[in-house]
Amino acid sequence: MRPDKKVYIRSRRKNKYWMVPVLALCFAGILSFAVAWAWQSYQQSLQDPNASFVPNIPSSSSSSESSQEESSSVPEDSSSEPVEPTWVPEYGVPIPESARVDRSYFDDAAFVGDSLTTGLQLYDIAPNAAVYAQTGLSVFQVRTKEFVEMDDGSVVTIAEALRRTQPKKVYIMLGTNEAGQIELSSYVNSMSAFLDQIKEACPNSTIYLQTLFPVTKKRSESSLTTLTAIQEFNVELEKLAKEKELYLVDTYSTPGFTDEEGYLPDEASPVDGVHFGAAYYNKWIDYLRTHTVPEG
Repeated sequence: MRPDKKVYIRSRRKNKYWMVPVLALCFAGILSFAVAWAWQSYQQSLQDPNASFVPNIPSSSSSSESSQEESSSVPEDSSSEPVEPTWVPEYGVPIPESARVDRSYFDDAAFVGDSLTTGLQLYDIAPNAAVYAQTGLSVFQVRTKEFVEMDDGSVVTIAEALRRTQPKKVYIMLGTNEAGQIELSSYVNSMSAFLDQIKEACPNSTIYLQTLFPVTKKRSESSLTTLTAIQEFNVELEKLAKEKELYLVDTYSTPGFTDEEGYLPDEASPVDGVHFGAAYYNKWIDYLRTHTVPEG
């Protein structure tokens, strides 16, 4: 081979190797340009709400904030919230303890009964309430006896007084004078007729039928008015309340009115074992204040 030809071959090889770094630099330049263009497009897409692609790789904190914002923007479903159960009064079932009402609750009430009920007026326990009661009043007299004095000077029956005044609430306690003294069936029949009369006289009133208070052990053992007789009458009153659709207040269970044996404590009624003083009338009215039905 000629020497000049060898030189030509070596020169061509040198030229070929020299192009490698040039091509590498060109490729690096193109790659840098592509990266720069992609980064610029990415930045523009973050500012452009209409961009077709926005990377969404939130951190854990931003993800939590996002979920909170989404949950707060969702309208609350009232059906998922716990609903307080509404107590529906049931006739003939003792009214359970309720929220305490103010004594003004009795300003538009009428109390009906015998000598026990007269004490509410005597001790000024419910000063604005009407008290239609009389000492010795029996269940046989109550429908026809005219003894209630009205503002116009007339004297009428309890039912007529209720018809004229239309109180919003009527509280009835009647039967202590009869307990153990008469046949239970006679009491039930007369009391049933009286309750019908009251309902007819004031159909829009809330009528509370109260159970009878206990008597002391001494009274129970020395007279016909025994604790057993009281309890038997109360059972019938419960039945009447259910039959006549009246609200039953178990005043027999008023705190402080029964001792460990179920009798009225001796200190409550040291004189006759039935009647009591102002302190126990306040216990009575306080019990009524926490045993009411919702006013409609």
